[in-house]
Parts: sequence; C-alpha cells; structure tokens
Amino acid sequence: MLRVGNFFSNRGWYYSNLELEPDKYCNPGDLLFAWSASFGPRIWDGPRAIYHYHIWKVEPTEAIDKMFLFHLLAADSEKIKSEGNGIAMVHATKGGMEQRKFPLPPLEVQKEIVAEIEGYQKVINGARAVLDHYRPHIPIHPDWPMVPLGDIADVKLGKMLDQVKHQKGEVLPYARNVSVRWGTIDTHDLPEMYFEEDELERFGLRAGDVLVCEGGEPGRAAVWDGRIPSLKYQKALHRVRFKVPFEPSILVYLLQEMALSGSLIGWLSGTTIKHLTLESFNKLPIPFPPLATQQVIVAEIEAEQALVAANRELITRFEKKTQATLARIWGEDEKPSPDSEMAVVTIAEAVDASAG
Repeated sequence: MLRVGNFFSNRGWYYSNLELEPDKYCNPGDLLFAWSASFGPRIWDGPRAIYHYHIWKVEPTEAIDKMFLFHLLAADSEKIKSEGNGIAMVHATKGGMEQRKFPLPPLEVQKEIVAEIEGYQKVINGARAVLDHYRPHIPIHPDWPMVPLGDIADVKLGKMLDQVKHQKGEVLPYARNVSVRWGTIDTHDLPEMYFEEDELERFGLRAGDVLVCEGGEPGRAAVWDGRIPSLKYQKALHRVRFKVPFEPSILVYLLQEMALSGSLIGWLSGTTIKHLTLESFNKLPIPFPPLATQQVIVAEIEAEQALVAANRELITRFEKKTQATLARIWGEDEKPSPDSEMAVVTIAEAVDASAG
C-alpha cells in the first residue's frame, strides 16, 4: 500500500491481498499526485502497489507529454503553496485541481522543453551528489606520532548557566551547542548571560580555538575566527586551545571523519544519550605530523571544500534556469513563449486522474 509518507523517509509498508480494479494500482513510471500533506506530483519509482486515497494517478492523453505535465504540475503546486492558503482542501480537491489551467504547446515543443529541464536537472543531481558524498579525509602516515589530545591542548568545558543564580557581572553573548555546525559557528541571535570578572578569561575564546559539542551531536566542531572578541561559551561545549604549534582545522576534519565513519562512538559515554566527556576527549589520539605537513593537509582540504562549495552555487543557478524555463512557458517573463499561439487548457482536458 503506497502512502504519501512512502515517497520520503517512511519505509514502513502495509500489505493487502485485496483484488481491486486495475486503476487502483500504480506501476513504476506512473505519474502520481499527492494531494494531502506533501502536496505535489511524483514519478513513482517503486514496485507495483495499491496507492492510497490521498494520492491521485494522473494518466496523460496523447496531447501531452507525461514529463512535461509533471514539471507543470510541480510548478503549479509551488504556486498554490505560495498563495498562502496552506494547501487548503478547497485547492486540493480533485475537482478543484482539474479546473486549473495551464498552457499546452505542441507536443514537439513539450518534448524540447522537457529535454531542456532534464538537462538542467542532471547538472543539479551531479552537484548534489558531490555535496552528499564529499568527506574531508586525512591520510594518516604510519610514521606520524599519535598523541593524546590533552598532551598538546588545553581542553575546558564552558560555564554552567543558571539564569537565577547568575545575576551579577558583565552581560555577554555566549555560544551554545546549537551554535556549532560542522566547520562554522553561527553567531546569529546569540543568547546573553552574566559573566563575572574571574570568568572573562576562563570562559573566553580566542581566534584559533576549537569549539566541540559535548552532547547533542558529540564531536561536531568548528574553529573560532575571533570575529566577536567578547564571545563566551557554555558547558555543553569543549574549548580546545592548543599548547603547541598545531593547525586547529586538523582536529575538526579528524572529528568529522570519525563521526561519519562511526569510529567516534567508542569514545562516547552514555546509552540512550551520548556524550563526549572531558576525560575521554583528553585521551583521544591525535596524529601529530610536522607543522609544515599539517599546513599542506589543511590547504588541500580547503581547496577541495572550495570546489564543493561551488556546487551549491551551481545548484542555485540551474534551479533558476529551470524556473525561468517554466516561467517562459507560462508567459511570466519578457521573452515570448515557445509558441505564441499555444492552447490554454484545464488539467481535466489533458489527463485522466484516478483516485487511489
């Protein structure tokens, strides 16, 4: 039984041995439309299934290309959402959808438009694959010494915060666990707390310090760049300040690699909720190559990350190209549509839509 949730992360299936009419089944390649919750069209890529009542199967007539219709329905769904109606049921009824109008250029033009959009989509998919699969990697040489983190760095947890108890001192912003993303520290909407004079240095941050999550997603880390000199940090974070010449980014890349591979689990405490305790973190073995080698590693990974980041821009640009193509069909830009005499029809005139 195909339900709306099965289009996404829900892989729990219901099964039925009912003998139903042929139009109650969907097959790979069918154009489906979810009209409840996750509103919009889908091309089904799973096995033959009975599709739920909250899904329509849309069967194009010979006058319209299936993928052309898919892209039109996708664009129209976004338009409905942007109208601010919360995809109200009045818009998501079968009768209401069938009366929505769209342009219908000749079939040959439809296929050209589909080819153009799918060409853009291949670029988008390739860029997303790079973003999904890239991982920083430090090739550890067997000749490098491995040293406990506590031998080369001062590791300190932040201040335990209590709004009731802490009512004197200087009011200053502080970083929380959620402020630390992989490789970046978010300084938007930072909370504030009183810090007494003896705490200013103890819980202060310097450029080059590494903030590491103690809980939540233990090990998530980023290097602080010092852009807010007064920033402090709370107890949910470890501050790592190296006592010897060491590239702090090496620690971030190492922790990220360990987190993704699962090898960091062995250094965490707790059953249901995991924590990277101060005692365990101080014992974590760190590769300690010469500083010049560290700098080469960091430069190489930063060059890789710059190329990876360019893929985000590529996705944005090609999504805009797709939107421009669709806008051109609808006559929403200044350029003429592919066929100035194209017909405008309702969905009902171009398809047969069956409810699940």
